[in-house]
Amino acid sequence: MYETQISAMHPPHRREGSDAANIDIASNRDNFLLDPARIVKKLVFDPVARTCSRKNRRVTMQSLAEIRATIFAKDVTLENLVDLMGGSKAHVVNFSYLARKAGDGPATLEFRQHEGCLYGPSVKWWVLFVTGLVRLADHLANINDTATAGGCTNAGMVGYLFDEWHENMSFVDLFEMMEFPQEGMDYLGGQVAFYAVSPVAEERARESTPESDEDEDEDEDEDDDDAPGGDGGQGKGKKRGRDDDDDDGGDGGVRPPPALRP
Repeated sequence: MYETQISAMHPPHRREGSDAANIDIASNRDNFLLDPARIVKKLVFDPVARTCSRKNRRVTMQSLAEIRATIFAKDVTLENLVDLMGGSKAHVVNFSYLARKAGDGPATLEFRQHEGCLYGPSVKWWVLFVTGLVRLADHLANINDTATAGGCTNAGMVGYLFDEWHENMSFVDLFEMMEFPQEGMDYLGGQVAFYAVSPVAEERARESTPESDEDEDEDEDEDDDDAPGGDGGQGKGKKRGRDDDDDDGGDGGVRPPPALRP
């Protein structure tokens, strides 16, 4: 339901449409696409004229009611659910391990979208977010089972902020429903803001400051000039300074966006 909004927390190369998404992190929603797409009339607000009118809109995804009805149908087995969610490991969320047989390993749900990272705060808040997401899904499933058993006319949608796809859906909805810590909301929200700033945000975020080959060659030339004097100390000292900068954050790999570093 919130796949698009959650993707906004990640750099472009970890989102739908990227090379990685085509190979390793495909969408879990592909089995719920409409073929052909539906044309429906939706109420659209014109901010200039400040008027509303109904216009044709192309809808490519099944309604949330239809998707929920399919997923929570009484005859759906765990194997059926895995197939509905993609059937293989190479998806944003890997459901395939849930259907492991005895002796094949533990039954797990794997969240694959986050890039490799050893930066503490990034790991901490992502782990807390996805575990909170699982607890929220379990909670909503349980209260809707109760609602269904009680004959609730809104069964299947109890507890959700939206009962249908809506342009105002936001990752903040999830934070509120799972009562996520404010510090974590600020951190993950900061990632969303950073990656939305400009097309070059990802490149800036992933800079680990190894200088270009050309720059390194120039530095080597400078060291060579000092070599006849026997010290070469300035060149080495400058290189150590750059390496110290590279270690900022101690992530051991991918660095977080500059705005999110201490």
